[in-house]
Amino acid sequence: MYFKECANLAERHPGLASVIQQVDAQFQEMETDGVMRVGDFADILRADRNQVASVFELLAESGLLLAEEMVECPHCTTPVLRSDYQAVLDEDGEYFCTDCQRRLRLVPGVLITTYRRGEIWKETPRSKEISRIPGMSETRPEQSGPRPPLPPRKRALRATAIDLLTRELKSHIRSAKDHAFECQKRTGTPELLPRPKRKDLARRCKLSETRVSNAFRDKAAAMLNILWDVAGDLDKTMKFKG
Repeated sequence: MYFKECANLAERHPGLASVIQQVDAQFQEMETDGVMRVGDFADILRADRNQVASVFELLAESGLLLAEEMVECPHCTTPVLRSDYQAVLDEDGEYFCTDCQRRLRLVPGVLITTYRRGEIWKETPRSKEISRIPGMSETRPEQSGPRPPLPPRKRALRATAIDLLTRELKSHIRSAKDHAFECQKRTGTPELLPRPKRKDLARRCKLSETRVSNAFRDKAAAMLNILWDVAGDLDKTMKFKG
């Protein structure tokens, strides 16, 4: 395994070893320090959601991952960092979902836990053999210094764009999976439904091409880029569970 924390965890929890190995392999492909959802990983890996949740919790305890609280709209599932939600709430006295425009209150069920890279991950040197996510630039942000965080409102708008694009890509992959199996049944050979261009995603999600481009480059778009990779690969598309 790439991360020794994953290897150690697999030794201590042999019942989770298979899922840990899958998670570790997926981590190797992630170039961006983005938000990771347990449900998204379970869908991509075709793994039990409870087991993936347990692995993430244990890796957070080890310091490889960092757990964060998000507020998720119960109407459209658009997420926002709780700190950003609270900042807008403190300023305006109320918060409206940037997607469905409904008032978002802290009621049971809207708080979810997401994960991003922890300190141990950040200290782990990168391997040259690790594959890059298609579409990502070879130039790393560190070369020009750290970027300042977006203001709460812009951060919320960016999170909305990422969520819309993620849902649209998931929808495409499901259709592409059905198409592949239909072709295989009809002709004996599966075919990949062409992956939509980013300008097509912009049109479908009613976003500008600039917002789409910025969303894909955002630090929180790790899962979005993984789905982009899946949509361009026939085998991954046919194995997709989501």
